Amino acid sequence: RQWLTSFVVIGGGFSGVETAGEMLDFIHESLRYYKNVSMEDVMVHLVHSGDYLLPELSMSLGKFAYTKMTKYRLKVHLNARAVRIDDRTVMLNTGVSLAAGTVVCTIGTAPNPLVLGIDLPKVKGRLVVAADMSVPNVDGVWSLGDCAAVPNGSDGSISPPTAQFADRQARMLARNLTASVMGRSTQPFSYKPIGQMSTIGHNNAVAEIFGFKISGFVAWLLWRGTYLLKIPTFGRKVRLFLEWNWAMFFPPDISHLGFTRSHRPGVNDAQAIPAAALSSTKSAAVIAAVN
Repeated sequence: RQWLTSFVVIGGGFSGVETAGEMLDFIHESLRYYKNVSMEDVMVHLVHSGDYLLPELSMSLGKFAYTKMTKYRLKVHLNARAVRIDDRTVMLNTGVSLAAGTVVCTIGTAPNPLVLGIDLPKVKGRLVVAADMSVPNVDGVWSLGDCAAVPNGSDGSISPPTAQFADRQARMLARNLTASVMGRSTQPFSYKPIGQMSTIGHNNAVAEIFGFKISGFVAWLLWRGTYLLKIPTFGRKVRLFLEWNWAMFFPPDISHLGFTRSHRPGVNDAQAIPAAALSSTKSAAVIAAVN
């Protein structure tokens, strides 16, 4: 029972922290349905290779997240890496062995497999692109998002593979494609992030907006409001708003109804795109992936 109710989340970035926080909240609220399991049986381990959680944010917010999350049967292993995972345990490079029935890995992102088969220069698996997101020396080929190492004119760094950057890259690339077709000059991509935020469970969050650091319940409301505004269509916004507020006052639904999509040959099968097809100058090929 203790092994089955022990969980390991690998990675202390946004995905790992949010996963561990939501997992712990869900487990805590679900225990009422399992009378032979207590909170003392449950343990969630969060493994992170850095000195503090959420390295994308400031150290103070990372430490705040650590303090809040470790109060509720969550153990954080800092400066630790998973070196071996089997069906029973996770072995860390510190020599610690974590027995857990469920292991969730949230580290790293990978470009679309299509990119691996293209014989073009890459940086860590991402296509090398010019400042306007065109692929050098290949006419009509552009790339953005997770698939491209896009230079950010704002600070000279390579844009991170996050949706916040991919969304702005898509808008800029749309303008550049239009300019290219019309024979006008294209513009380099430049974007200064508005901020970053992450939930840490128990109606708490951390955020850094325009250089201001916010934590706790206010940051959690800000996180929800921001994502609600970005959801497309008014109907979906309303439905999500009602679902979120319902979840605040009622326990989570632990039942799951499985639905499988029927397979139709020729429709659901992935079609490989030859790399040679990208060299066509008759139309623009855009390679993109949004995290």
